[in-house]
Amino acid sequence: MSVQPEQRWDGAWAAGGALYLMTKPTPAAARRLYGEAAGLKARHSLVGRPTDWDRLHVTLGALWPDADLRAVDEALSRLEVRPFQVVLDRIVSWKGGARRPLVATSDDGVLGLLRLHEAITAALDGAGVEHGERAFTPHVTLLRDPATVEVTFIDPVSWTAPEVQLVLSFVEARRHVVLRCWRLGGV
Repeated sequence: MSVQPEQRWDGAWAAGGALYLMTKPTPAAARRLYGEAAGLKARHSLVGRPTDWDRLHVTLGALWPDADLRAVDEALSRLEVRPFQVVLDRIVSWKGGARRPLVATSDDGVLGLLRLHEAITAALDGAGVEHGERAFTPHVTLLRDPATVEVTFIDPVSWTAPEVQLVLSFVEARRHVVLRCWRLGGV
């Protein structure tokens, strides 16, 4: 599906859809993360449903429904970020009310994600595109649950991040529609 620059997503937003920029793990890495979530769910008697492996992702930013998609496309087409390796080595619960996110994260293994987020933020700011919050802690949300799981170290899960995707996400329907991809330089 391709994005028409003049399209606006107000209707999708009202229907529970939201526009996100993200990068996704490879299918093999996503299946490993899904398996880790399922294992922790069983060991800790969690009630949350693990995120489907094919929807696991790292959110790099959110776009408003009236975002100028032509400006987004032009800005992200000029990103000067090479593909990089992501390595996640721990799972932990974050604060989040009644549905705490259980996330996979790392320290050094997410430096490339931090740089990519900074580059995207600078590109969108430079193009005058309004976008979501600036705070960014790289992670993959595996499930949401009322219980708290302490830090659990796992065998590292790694992949090379080759692209940024613009995704229309329907959370309640558990569905992502990829609207546009930008390959990182050197791929």
